[in-house]
Amino acid sequence: MEFSFAAGSSVPKEQKLSVTACHNLPFSMQVAGPDWLATTPAEGILPGSASISVSPASLEPGEYRGSVVISAPDTYFGSVTVPVVLRVFAPPPPAQ
Repeated sequence: MEFSFAAGSSVPKEQKLSVTACHNLPFSMQVAGPDWLATTPAEGILPGSASISVSPASLEPGEYRGSVVISAPDTYFGSVTVPVVLRVFAPPPPAQ
């Protein structure tokens, strides 16, 4: 999952993540690492969906990485990690 942000512009829109399974099973979602990354809801029932959002306003230009871990203990895989990349760009030069 990727987000881009130019300093001084509006925050990128949240992105939806679908979480599917053959049966109704509980799952949880947790951000691994950075405080600029968020997910809601933190838990639910499969199949379901979640919103992934970023808060890049205080970040310097550069590339930032984080991840969201989806855990469903009663499934074959147990957990899946979704990598998230946030690219922050410098503001455009002022118009002359």
